[in-house]
Amino acid sequence: MNNKLIPSVPVLLILALFLFLGCTSGTSTNLNTGQQTKNVGLSFDETYLSVNDTKLNTNEVTLGDIVKLNFIGLTGFNEVDGKIYPGMSMDVTDSNGGSILSLPNMTSDYSLNGTNPNTIFEKISLSLTTGLPMEVGQTYQVKIAMWDTKAASSYLESTVNITMK
Repeated sequence: MNNKLIPSVPVLLILALFLFLGCTSGTSTNLNTGQQTKNVGLSFDETYLSVNDTKLNTNEVTLGDIVKLNFIGLTGFNEVDGKIYPGMSMDVTDSNGGSILSLPNMTSDYSLNGTNPNTIFEKISLSLTTGLPMEVGQTYQVKIAMWDTKAASSYLESTVNITMK
């Protein structure tokens, strides 16, 4: 038997470690706001909520505020001729699951015409203007989805419950 063809256990462990570290999928939770993000194929450095460009340390916002869901360092989109083609959606529901807002493709221009990867990498913010029919004291679920229109298996989903004060 020729043992030179069988890799050693340390070689297999190193290979498995490289494969594990090379994966761009996972789940993260912002402990301050409860925002949970699942990503497959796409990755990011940081995600947070803000109002008036100030990071929030809570999921409570004043009715009438514009809340931004921010993503820093978003990568993993396939480039075609120097452009990426992201799709993004936002859905907001009340505590009974009733739809408050549904935007199935907020970036249709990017999806069709593409954009420079640096546009997304530096910072992408999706804005939600709070107001009627939202009510003070009620909690609303905001769900963001991002995907690569050129790679069906690359996506990101982020969900946070926002309480109006």
